[in-house]
Amino acid sequence: HRATRMIITPRLRPRLEMFSPLPPADLIAHVQQRLAAPDCPCLGLVTDEQIELRIHPDVRRYWSPQLVVHVTSRGDSSHLEGHFGPDAHVWTLFLAIYAFVILSATFGAFYGIAQLVLGRPPWALLSIPIAAVLVVLIYVAAGVGQRLGHDQVDVLQDFLEESVRRG
Repeated sequence: HRATRMIITPRLRPRLEMFSPLPPADLIAHVQQRLAAPDCPCLGLVTDEQIELRIHPDVRRYWSPQLVVHVTSRGDSSHLEGHFGPDAHVWTLFLAIYAFVILSATFGAFYGIAQLVLGRPPWALLSIPIAAVLVVLIYVAAGVGQRLGHDQVDVLQDFLEESVRRG
């Protein structure tokens, strides 16, 4: 059986799309079997329609990725769609920081406009360019984390591709 990898896009949460000639149940069973092997390079959680792969805890870092793949049936074969991303705690932290920065800029803009209307110096409007710089820095930090975890992305992707190919 030969798996076909279609797409990996360069984003902060890169996507993966693959096809396998195996039906989903057989593919899932094969991935579970490979995850149980003592020489398996990653840890995983598998359900009827989803595969979640993570790096082993002894080599996992703050920037280590995880791969979440949804498996759907396409006739007698399988369609796998997934994305690489950080651990849920890291992803939540990034979203919270983004939200805080954007809300701070919004409130700063409203306060700055109120200052303008009242004829006072609109120092609060500085929150807008400060927030823009912070958003760019957060984006850059996420990109740095992705680059640091690139080798581990390859480990997860290679495991999945090999599992699909050997299935």
